[in-house]
Amino acid sequence: MVTLSDVAALAGVSVSTASQALNGNAVKAETRQLVQEAAAKLRYVPRGDARALRTGQATSIALWIINRPGTIVYTEASFFYPLIRGVLAGAQENEHRMTLHVTDQPLDRVGRQLLEESARGSYAAFVIVPQWANDGSYLYELRRTGVPVVMVNDDVAASDASVSINNDTGIEAALAHLVEQGHRAIAYLAGPKGHLDADRRLQAFYRASAELGIHVRSAYVQRGDFTVADGIQGLATLLDRCADSKITFPTALMTANDYVAAGALQEADRRGIAVPRDLSVIGFDDTEIAYATTPPLTTIRQPMFEVGRAAAYAATGLAQSLPVADAVQLEPTLILRGSVATPPQGNR
Repeated sequence: MVTLSDVAALAGVSVSTASQALNGNAVKAETRQLVQEAAAKLRYVPRGDARALRTGQATSIALWIINRPGTIVYTEASFFYPLIRGVLAGAQENEHRMTLHVTDQPLDRVGRQLLEESARGSYAAFVIVPQWANDGSYLYELRRTGVPVVMVNDDVAASDASVSINNDTGIEAALAHLVEQGHRAIAYLAGPKGHLDADRRLQAFYRASAELGIHVRSAYVQRGDFTVADGIQGLATLLDRCADSKITFPTALMTANDYVAAGALQEADRRGIAVPRDLSVIGFDDTEIAYATTPPLTTIRQPMFEVGRAAAYAATGLAQSLPVADAVQLEPTLILRGSVATPPQGNR
């Protein structure tokens, strides 16, 4: 079998440079051409593709992150990066490769694209991460092909296996911590309606509040998106509504994610509200911004790397007809930092 070393020798470059050129990484145009011509002359087939040709089995996992049209925002980069690393690690540990697709196309178009990829026979399995509520119909045709499908954080669409995070226990842990600190007036800046995680967390917030005997005023709940700007606007609207209605300001605030919490910290500072002395704040996700704010955020850590790795293990296992759990659910963790304290004595 022709190896990468053979290609490198014919092109007169190092093995590392040949690899970089064939994988589309940054090399000089003339070097890339030399390597590609050498590969073509030797009929070089990359290791993973060669294995597929010999065995008739694909050795790649396709990871699809599906958002709503027009809603891909910068905050997703830090949120999904650990997930992507986890899928890649799990695939490599099981001698598979991974390809990544991030799309904000309409679901019917996504369904056609998935079907086309399946028809090519390039993938052993699909790991699909939808962000928004749907009926799963975009997967009907794909499911008929028999290629395994693993869903992440979506228990509606039919699939061979699913991996998810327990949003309920995350919200419950955050709320219980605030109650233990003495808070009773607790507000929530929730994520957008129709977003799978945002809807589940808001439902969990109402349910856990009722179980803990916390009365949730309507003015205390605001819905926005997952950005810093939404945190700024959300807290401003919340406080203005409380003032207009002569409702007691909340002493604690839970947020849709760490970016929203960071925005809320900015708005609190602008209004002269000290965190955590006057207002305690809790984020969600434990992204890099959580320990870069002032004060650092108490937040709920999601094990996104572990989710991705578990999804890859399920996908590669199904591709090899191995027994795989139908559903795996991982638990988030409360991370204590400096943004939560007991409320002022008069507001306890």
